[in-house]
Amino acid sequence: VTAHHLGCGCASDAECPIDVSRCVAGACVARPMLGEACDPDGAPCFGSACYDGACGPIRDGDTCFRTSECAEGLTCSNDFSGPGRCGAPRAEGERCGPDLAGACGPGLDCTTGAAPVCAPPAEIGESCADRDCVSGAMCQDNRCVARTP
Repeated sequence: VTAHHLGCGCASDAECPIDVSRCVAGACVARPMLGEACDPDGAPCFGSACYDGACGPIRDGDTCFRTSECAEGLTCSNDFSGPGRCGAPRAEGERCGPDLAGACGPGLDCTTGAAPVCAPPAEIGESCADRDCVSGAMCQDNRCVARTP
C-alpha cells in the first residue's frame, strides 16, 4: 500500500500516515488532538473522543485502548487483544474483562477463565492456574513456587 500525505486522495485508512490521520471522504485528514475541535462524522480524535465538538478524555463506559485516554480516576479494561471500556477501577472479587468498564484496581489482576474476577497475585503454594504469582515466585505445575537463585 502506498502511503499518501495529508490532503491527498485515498480509498482507505491504510493509505494515510499511520495513527495520526484517517481517510475521510476520499482524502487523508489529520486526526484532531486532545482539546482541539472535532466533528463526530470526521476523523476520530487521537487518544481521546469527540464530545460536544471538542476532543476530550474518554468518559465512563466509552471505548478505549489505554488508561491514559480515560478521564481522571478511570481505567481502561483493554486486555491488549482489542478495545476495552473506561470505568472506575474494579475491586477484589468483582468481575473484570474488556467487555466490562474499568480494569482491576492497584495490586489486582484479572484472572483468566469463563468468569474472570479481580484478584491479588497468588502466594507461594497457591494455585496459579488462572492468575500470576507474587513477585519472587513462578508458576510450576499450576502452583506458585519460590524462584531459586
